Amino acid sequence: MKKIGYFGCLLLIAALMLTGCAGTAEPIASPTPGSSTMMPGTSPGLNNSPNANSPTLTTQMPILSDMQEGVSAMMGLTSLKDVQTASEEMEDAVEQLSEVDDAYVIAYEDTALVGLKMNSQYQGTVDERLEKMVLGRVQTIEKSITGVAVTDDAAKVSEIEKLSEQLDNAQDLGQITAAMESMLSEFTVYRE
Repeated sequence: MKKIGYFGCLLLIAALMLTGCAGTAEPIASPTPGSSTMMPGTSPGLNNSPNANSPTLTTQMPILSDMQEGVSAMMGLTSLKDVQTASEEMEDAVEQLSEVDDAYVIAYEDTALVGLKMNSQYQGTVDERLEKMVLGRVQTIEKSITGVAVTDDAAKVSEIEKLSEQLDNAQDLGQITAAMESMLSEFTVYRE
């Protein structure tokens, strides 16, 4: 007897599921008395070509330049102009932190190298809290930056400042990337 009860419940559940699916289907139009019985595609004023009833694609395929832009956006900053502009704007954004007097930033791909000259009243060091604040400020300029290498060591800040000046006058990004990658190898990059 229990088996029949279980079987009945299963049938009821299946029926409810099917009616739930059927409720979202579009209704099929039924012919009404007195309506025309013309075949689709043969109505006056419509295109009666043999391909008139064939489906057409409504989306366009991406072209190569669109795909390259998408890949570039995923990689972050990769063109000289973008790196120069973003780096300069990031310097201004980081300098808005109350702990910082001066900042030098070089952003490339998804990482920013940041040298800080701290406010004389700030007694702390570069810690995770400060790195997180710097990353947040940098990301207000460029969302693709996911990591920052931050230092307040005077010698390293001086190196970053010189590299930043070279970036301003660079004609080719290759002149900067090798030096930046070399510097980055000396740092621990903070990522959230």
